[in-house]
Amino acid sequence: MKRATTAFLAAMLLPGIALAQVDTRATFEVTKTFADGNNVDEVTVSIDCNTGVILDQDKVLADGDTVEFVVTSFTDGTLNCSIEENDVTDGYSADYNGNGDADDCTWTAVADGDENNCEITNSPDEVEIVVTKNWNIEGSNNNVDLEYNLYAYCDNVFLDQGEQAVGHNYQIGSDSGEGPGSDTHTFSFRPAFPSSDCYVNESVYDSAIEVDNGCQNITLSAGEDGACTITNTVFFEGIPTLSQYGMAIMALLMLGVGFVGFRRFV
Repeated sequence: MKRATTAFLAAMLLPGIALAQVDTRATFEVTKTFADGNNVDEVTVSIDCNTGVILDQDKVLADGDTVEFVVTSFTDGTLNCSIEENDVTDGYSADYNGNGDADDCTWTAVADGDENNCEITNSPDEVEIVVTKNWNIEGSNNNVDLEYNLYAYCDNVFLDQGEQAVGHNYQIGSDSGEGPGSDTHTFSFRPAFPSSDCYVNESVYDSAIEVDNGCQNITLSAGEDGACTITNTVFFEGIPTLSQYGMAIMALLMLGVGFVGFRRFV
C-alpha cells in the first residue's frame, strides 16, 4: 500500500511521466583535468538530456575534481544525454572521453541503472612569439656577411606528448635569414601553467654587425602571444662599430699622437 501511494504522489507531481518511469535512475560521473596542472581556473560543466529529471544540471569543476550528475524518471532505454563545458578556459582546448561508445561524452539509449563516466581534459593551445627583424645599414654592405640565425628558448613548456618540460630552457625552435629580406620569424609552443619565460638569441657571423636584442624577457601564459624586435646595425662597409673595437682603436690613436708630440719637443 505504501509503494502504491508513493507512485501515485509521484505521478501527481510529474504529470507527464508514466508510473513505470518513476523508479528509473542513471548516473554520469565527470572528472576534470588540466593537463598542465592549472589549479586556479574553474569551468562550468553541464548535462543535457532529451527526457527525464536532471538533478543539478550545472556543476563547477577545477583540476582534479570529480562530480556526479543524476537523471531519474525516464523510460528505460530512451534516455539520450551529453556532457560538455559551458565556458572553456581561454587558451585551452577540451578533450572528451566517455565510457563505452561515448568517445565525446554523448550517450544514447541509456538504460535504468547505467553508471556512465566522462573525463574532460584541458590542454593549453599553441601561442606564438613573432620576432621582427630590423636592419640599419649605413653605407655599402658589400663586404659584410649578413647571415644570421635565431634560437628561441622557453622554460615550463607543455610538450605535444602530454609532458611538461620544467626547470630548464627548452629550445622551441630556430630560424635563419640573410639581410633585410627576412623581416619576421615566428616561433610556436604551448606554455604551461602558470606561465613560461622565453628569450630569443641571435648569432651573426660578421663583427661589423651590431646587435640590439629586445627579445630577452618574454613571459607568456595560455592564450597569450608575444612579440619583440631585434635590430642589426652595419656601419661603414665592414668597419667594426664603436661599441666593439672603437675604444681600443681610439686608445691606440691617442698613444700615437702623444708619442709624435713628445718627439717634436725633445
